[in-house]
Parts: sequence; C-alpha cells; structure tokens
Amino acid sequence: MPGIDRLSPRERQVYEGRAAGQTLGQIALTLGISPKTAESYSQRIWEKMNPPIWGIPTQRLALDVEELAKYWLTSPVVNY
Repeated sequence: MPGIDRLSPRERQVYEGRAAGQTLGQIALTLGISPKTAESYSQRIWEKMNPPIWGIPTQRLALDVEELAKYWLTSPVVNY
C-alpha cells in the first residue's frame, strides 16, 4: 500500500490493529499506551497515507471504503 513505508514502527502497529478491525481502545490496551496516544498515532497515519483529494483535509480521508463509511456515520465521536 502506498505510504506504508513512511510509517514509524509504532504507527505501523496501530495501522495493523485498525486493519484487523480493532478499536483505538483495544489497540491502546494491546500496545500499553493511552487511547489518546493511539488516536494521535492514528491521526499521523491518516496524514501520511492519504493525499488531499477534492479539498478534503487528509485527516478526514479513510484507509478504505469501510473506514470512510464508519467515519461519516460516527463523526465527530471517536470510537474507543
């Protein structure tokens, strides 16, 4: 996937957790970090992996169609 090589080792762990369907809270527990820290890593992943399209800020773009649908259905609440 384009951009995955730009992720830090910890960002890659968070990315893999999200790809496996884990919530940020579950990822935080697994990695021994706070949910807020997991959210920060997730935000950086969005910024690194998603170029701006149609004027949409990079943090609003999804890694895939399912994530985009989840975002629009749950925004602005973060799923922990």
